[in-house]
Amino acid sequence: MVDLWYLLALFLVLIVQVARSAGSLEKLSSELCLTQGFSSNLLCSACGNLGEFKLNELEGTCRQCCQDDAEEDNFTPFHHAHLEVCGCKLGRFPQIQAFVKGDRPKKYPNLKIKYLRGADPVLKFLDEKNKVIETLSIEKWNTDSVDEFLMERLKPSH
Repeated sequence: MVDLWYLLALFLVLIVQVARSAGSLEKLSSELCLTQGFSSNLLCSACGNLGEFKLNELEGTCRQCCQDDAEEDNFTPFHHAHLEVCGCKLGRFPQIQAFVKGDRPKKYPNLKIKYLRGADPVLKFLDEKNKVIETLSIEKWNTDSVDEFLMERLKPSH
């Protein structure tokens, strides 16, 4: 059984290597990247550093989940955003609690606060078809950072 798993893993690594050398790796969704352990705000320059930690086999997935370093400056504002958090966990995140419970969300008519059981605070940005484009963990953000980021990245509603 172990040999079968080893062969399967080896086969998958081979497929990733061939796809990477052909330059045909497509980007993964932010949710899938999170399940693989990669943040949605991962820069591609960080993927090259994986070899220093003997994690070369993760580079292909890293490249599928990363954003080009220059891409950060050329973004399109998002149509909608959801700030998701568990109501019972808000006390653990006083800065997020201050944002959610204060007047700041009223400045963003296209921002929806969603209380989801067990959820750590995240911002999800959506396109005009309500498809999630980007997911960011905001656990360590302060109130002003959330406000400024939304002001910068969220399309003004008409």
